[in-house]
Amino acid sequence: MAAENIDTTVTKGNDYRQASEYQTTEVDVTYPVYDHNASQPVFLVHFPINRLVGSVWGESDLTAVLTWIKRYTAWLEDRARLNRFRFAFLWIVKRAWKDEPERMKREQELRLNPPGPRSVVTAYPDEEWEAPAPHLDSSDANTDGLALKKMIGGGFGIPMHWLSEPEGSTRTTAEAAGLPTFKRFEQRQRWFKRVVVRVLEIAVRVRSDYDAKIDPKAEIKVNAPDVSERDNAALALAANQNAAAFLPLLEKKLISADEFLRLVYRFAGETWPPKAKGNPAKDVAPAAQAAGVKVDAQMGDVKTPGAA
Repeated sequence: MAAENIDTTVTKGNDYRQASEYQTTEVDVTYPVYDHNASQPVFLVHFPINRLVGSVWGESDLTAVLTWIKRYTAWLEDRARLNRFRFAFLWIVKRAWKDEPERMKREQELRLNPPGPRSVVTAYPDEEWEAPAPHLDSSDANTDGLALKKMIGGGFGIPMHWLSEPEGSTRTTAEAAGLPTFKRFEQRQRWFKRVVVRVLEIAVRVRSDYDAKIDPKAEIKVNAPDVSERDNAALALAANQNAAAFLPLLEKKLISADEFLRLVYRFAGETWPPKAKGNPAKDVAPAAQAAGVKVDAQMGDVKTPGAA
């Protein structure tokens, strides 16, 4: 069911964030909220995003930028229109005419045979031809367009170089601006994964009512690729270097095997499973001793031994 078909969301009396039922635009048609403890043949599940305080509805990511996209479109159309008329000039012919019929006759001759590109015009000695250019005063056009782009990029939470507006010539600036964006996308990805898990859990529980072979409490995991591939290389190399640095401490029994694994998993950006088994000194040593690469902490570039 489309969101625009929901007319009213009925909530609990003491908490506006707990919905009890949804009333549709159809007459006398309501749908209850899903309850896994009750048998419900028909129900609705609501996943709001960008929900404001005090509101039961969420907002689209486009809500904050639709106005500025419209203004940017109008500004761009105006600039294109002005630039078109900027090169569409008219000829003004000046002469001391004897009378009005003579002026109209000359004007009619020029209208029937207007001068085109690369044409040769033979004028009377006392005629003065002039092609005035419009004064658009477009010195602030770039500044206005950049300001509108900033409002659009700020609404989406993306850096300006993603909108073909570098704002600088250094790669460090682009990398620093991209980090908050990747974090925002990762948060949105985690939210979407929770939505998918919730939908699958409901589907499994509903199916278990008709099929005894289905476990209604089955664990469901949803995996998704990383938003930034650069982080994968940096984390892998950081874990490799970390293993090489802490391996001597493990061999001298200054730290335990569990602590060694915890540090390796931490620098790899993963959570160490407490049930991990194995001999870290034996299993990690070959890879750790071969570690000779370095990673730029700011840029994430991989540098191998001997590289300039």
